[in-house]
Amino acid sequence: MNRALFIVEIIFIILILHVRLADPVPLLRWAGLLETPAIKLGTIPKDIEISAALAKFFPAATITTNGKDIPDVSNTLTGPARENGLTTWKVFSPDGKLLGSMVSSSPGCDGIIGYGGPVPILMALNNDRKILGVHPFGHSESESFVNLIRDRGIFNAFNNKTPAQAANLKVDSVSGATMTSSTVIKSAQFISEKLAPKTTAASATSSSNTPDSTMSIGKLAKTVASIGIWAVMLFGILSYFKPSYFARKRTLLLISSVVIIGFLQGSLLSSQVLSGWIQRGIPLSGAAFLVSAFALTILLFLRRNQSFYCFFICPFGAFQELMTKTGFRNKGVQKFIDRIAPWTRPIMFYAAVTTLVIGLGWDLTGFEPFSAFLPASAPVSAIVIAVLFLILASFTNRPWCRGFCPVGEFFDCIGAGLGTSGKTKSKNSNERNGKNEMTGHQITNILLAAALLVLLVKPHLPVTLTSAGVTTNGADTLSVIHSRKSVRKYTDKAVEEEKMDKLVRAGMAAPTAADKRPWDFVVVTDRTTLDKLADVLEYGKMLKQAKAAIVVCGNLNKALPGDAAPFWVQDCSAATENILLAAESLGLGAVWIGAYPLQDRVSGLAAILGCPEKIIPLNVISIGYPDGDPKPKNKYDATVIHRDKW
Repeated sequence: MNRALFIVEIIFIILILHVRLADPVPLLRWAGLLETPAIKLGTIPKDIEISAALAKFFPAATITTNGKDIPDVSNTLTGPARENGLTTWKVFSPDGKLLGSMVSSSPGCDGIIGYGGPVPILMALNNDRKILGVHPFGHSESESFVNLIRDRGIFNAFNNKTPAQAANLKVDSVSGATMTSSTVIKSAQFISEKLAPKTTAASATSSSNTPDSTMSIGKLAKTVASIGIWAVMLFGILSYFKPSYFARKRTLLLISSVVIIGFLQGSLLSSQVLSGWIQRGIPLSGAAFLVSAFALTILLFLRRNQSFYCFFICPFGAFQELMTKTGFRNKGVQKFIDRIAPWTRPIMFYAAVTTLVIGLGWDLTGFEPFSAFLPASAPVSAIVIAVLFLILASFTNRPWCRGFCPVGEFFDCIGAGLGTSGKTKSKNSNERNGKNEMTGHQITNILLAAALLVLLVKPHLPVTLTSAGVTTNGADTLSVIHSRKSVRKYTDKAVEEEKMDKLVRAGMAAPTAADKRPWDFVVVTDRTTLDKLADVLEYGKMLKQAKAAIVVCGNLNKALPGDAAPFWVQDCSAATENILLAAESLGLGAVWIGAYPLQDRVSGLAAILGCPEKIIPLNVISIGYPDGDPKPKNKYDATVIHRDKW
């Protein structure tokens, strides 16, 4: 293998291990508190996605910006919170009037998979519990598929329906984007069933299970195709294990793959699909056929140097092979593909990996021919690529597979890592000299294969981010609680504005007496102000090094009246602890610096911050990225626990 590609593989192994395994924050940078999966809110939409839904469904809601064209929905929404087992936001008008709510399908529908992964939706409802519409967010699906089902009215199919009506509504999926539209329909009906009264929902479920006496040609074709793909896979397995016996039947296998798996089902592995799996996990039930084909390919590498998926299942590979049978072979084209293949296919593969590693989030569907089997929703570029390579396939065998396919390169890396791929065996290898030593390329392939497989498995592992940004398996909310520590030394790295927003949102999720929420939060990032805060706090000198701080203030205008007024201290303390735990989960370090009830500290902070009367600074939370690896203390003490009485 060329030394340059060997070096590239080493670089990519380091990038994958460092960026995607050691620090998954870039991958989940938009996911709110999902960065701690123990907080079971599912995929959290970005503010820009929430504001798009608000503008569409609640035009009376006011959306401001922070001066950088970033929407601020904090005054419009409360939440997210769990209601009826669903992640829910309440929507308010500028004068505080409740306008309705928005409900997310995540995490309940995360196992319902489209072409490139789940398609989370926000369902908007008014105060009469009528559905205003649904809005997709945070998905890995091809935008061309989403645009097609939007044009076909899927997102408006449930408008003006009650949840009970929507749960029982029959909506046909869109041909050309069957998997995507089915995912949206099932997710909308999942939300509707959760929101509908139980008796009504039960009735709806019963009626929806009533057999349909009519079956359209389209439904019949889908039923045949859903059974047929497994028949084709069985055909492929038999051909793999008995190649000589099934050699004469290979043309039938190729045609079956093109027609059933390709045109009828559109079930193909692609860079877009694998990217979705890496980001959201392998859909063990939602895409059983593709998962089975993928797993079989990996396992069968242990038996033979041949990619099962590429040679026996892939519809586009089959289509190319059928075109080759037309007999217009050309040695010049074949030599050209053979000459460029050692470079072009790895370049395509590493380009696809790069978009994932650095978090570009590009839609890769248009860079591959696979979606051309669904021409109604395929990008024009995908159709052009498909036609071009099918024409080339008339002159040479499988030009896309041999010279450009990133999925094929992915499988070759896995096969090489398992020691079976022909890619790792050469005439100049040490085996010629009677030695059985691994080459440097084989070693890098093993490492690259291991890194790629771990990426695919990793989303299925429970993960918590510690203050150092590393992950621990088997973690839950208790892991974050017990990992929290007071951090007083920070690096020079600035705290992202997005993370500061998440901290404040976490604080506002705290419980309060009579739901009064008697608080205000002052977010401080100005260097001069941070230094002034340090000067008035005897034990706040770490603020001179901190990159940010949050001052938690009690608002006596919102506090309970009379003797219950001091409950504001408990309420704001609960908010403070929420912020500290959120900081831990986001890989930040923080420490609580007390102010109230010491009057000199309270007055000093109020003067610096310009707090009006009846706004009392309770504490300052110093925030930054930890310098070093601070350890939490074990504070458990059994002697302070009393059972039933003192």
